Amino acid sequence: MINYDKPHQIHAYDAKYEAQKISLAPIAFQAARCLIKFGILKYIDAGNKSGVTLKTLTEKCSISEYGVHVLVDMGLSMRLVWQKGDRYILDKTGHFLLHDTMAIRNLNFVHDVCYKGLFELEASIKNGKPEGLKEFGDWPTIYNGLSKLPEEAHDS
Repeated sequence: MINYDKPHQIHAYDAKYEAQKISLAPIAFQAARCLIKFGILKYIDAGNKSGVTLKTLTEKCSISEYGVHVLVDMGLSMRLVWQKGDRYILDKTGHFLLHDTMAIRNLNFVHDVCYKGLFELEASIKNGKPEGLKEFGDWPTIYNGLSKLPEEAHDS
């Protein structure tokens, strides 16, 4: 359990690493979402312990080799996948991002409902109201517009 009454006991190197994760989190989020959307994680998962090659992923996912390579590199840096020779294998975090119901729902909710509106977080804090809602409509709260949300946002 975290004790909020005193500073966290963390080494400077680890704190710097965590700060970098936060600063790059939006990029990691979008790359992880694309790894799922384009089926890359699914095909890597289907490769089981033997893994799959970049060539196979490119053929299966119907996107350019460049696109697959960029996304797989991001997956490596986020530890969603790991590499053995020329083959990519799903790592534990990638497994849960792909198969855990709560992770899937949270990813979809943040993308479909929160992501664009979060750009207005600073204005929301200053003005004391949810400024990001203008992405969907002119309502005082999200609850007033639930029936009018786009299908993806409503489903999420």
